[in-house]
Amino acid sequence: MDWSRRRDRAELMDDPRQPAAEVGRALRFLARINRWSLGRRFLAAAVRPGRVLDVATGGADIPAYLLDRGRARWAVGVDRSPPALEAAGRLSPAVVRVRAEASALPFPDRAFDTVCCHLLFHHLREEEILRVLVEMARVGRTVVVVDLARRRRLRWAVVVVTRLFTRSRLARHDGPVSVERAYTPKEIRGLAARSGLAGRVDALPFDRWRLVVDGEDGRTGGRRPLSPR
Repeated sequence: MDWSRRRDRAELMDDPRQPAAEVGRALRFLARINRWSLGRRFLAAAVRPGRVLDVATGGADIPAYLLDRGRARWAVGVDRSPPALEAAGRLSPAVVRVRAEASALPFPDRAFDTVCCHLLFHHLREEEILRVLVEMARVGRTVVVVDLARRRRLRWAVVVVTRLFTRSRLARHDGPVSVERAYTPKEIRGLAARSGLAGRVDALPFDRWRLVVDGEDGRTGGRRPLSPR
């Protein structure tokens, strides 16, 4: 059973003062988790091949994976954190890096075939999610979002994994906090409907969910909202 979403604990990686070396260590561990949890595959399955923008890219392992798998022929990673972009340059050199806010993307309308983000939304408040969703839909033909689903069992699993497989203090702190701050699929359906975007939210294995807003039906402005599933 879900428990109430917590906002009283902050994630350390949201602090831009964190040392670049610490951020890089945490991002390398996160890339390993993305492989183990199949998060990259869940996202790639819904990507419209072509020009891809990854929002809050971190170490840019997601767009690098899409390039390697042929799901992207050109990939851009956006992040507001200079240490994260510095790490992305080392870890994923094939990805173009741009510093920007997720809610103010510096690209023209429909510049990308797919705009995606992975493990971003649990960092955001509801009103921030609404702004980011509309902005992603503005610059992309397809929007794909994958994130954690808030579950007690996932929190305990994350505690165990971070204690066993990494010495990163950021990962050990932020992992459980990320689950506490995450949204359930039902909550995301409601937020997507409030944004005015038509799309679909699916529950995924390993306590993840995926939101897909695809094609012209996903444009803002009076389009069909998400229906409960």
